[in-house]
Amino acid sequence: MSQFLKSGKFTSSVILSLLSFIVAMGTLFYTGVQANLLQRQLKDTRKLESAKFVNNISHYLNSGSYNAIVSAIGSDDVFHDSKTPILKDSGGKFTEKDINNYISNFDSIANLWQEGLVDNQMAYNQFSYNAEKAWCNNDIRDYIISSRKVDNNYIGYKAFFSAFQNMSEHFLKMDEKTCTDLDKE
Repeated sequence: MSQFLKSGKFTSSVILSLLSFIVAMGTLFYTGVQANLLQRQLKDTRKLESAKFVNNISHYLNSGSYNAIVSAIGSDDVFHDSKTPILKDSGGKFTEKDINNYISNFDSIANLWQEGLVDNQMAYNQFSYNAEKAWCNNDIRDYIISSRKVDNNYIGYKAFFSAFQNMSEHFLKMDEKTCTDLDKE
């Protein structure tokens, strides 16, 4: 720059070029800041929507429709181990349709959880115990296995209730427990 000043070749086109460069850099900086803010807002919005969805499903599961199933599987008030029959065919009170409807709620949450659309900690806080108890119940596992046999998909994302299985097993790992451990609680 001092060369231009000494030689007198510091013209308006050079000044204009410098100003254009400064404006371009400022615009890029501003765009980067705005993109960062939008990314944070999107993350916050996703977290809020996730919380609303988790809360709605939690209220639905706790609204009374499934109280009998939750008690049969085992709740804080009533102890039942994984061998406790819950399906009518094995001496319990519930049909396969009842069980299907109940665990389908967990499977829906789990599908969104696997996609990262439901926050892991929120899902854990709201659903871990009941999902774990449901997954560990022998009748529910037998129902899931028979559903998979009918569909001929035993493993992988296409297998019936695979998301529910993955989420429940993940929660058990977070708790550092097994189904046998849950039977002792």
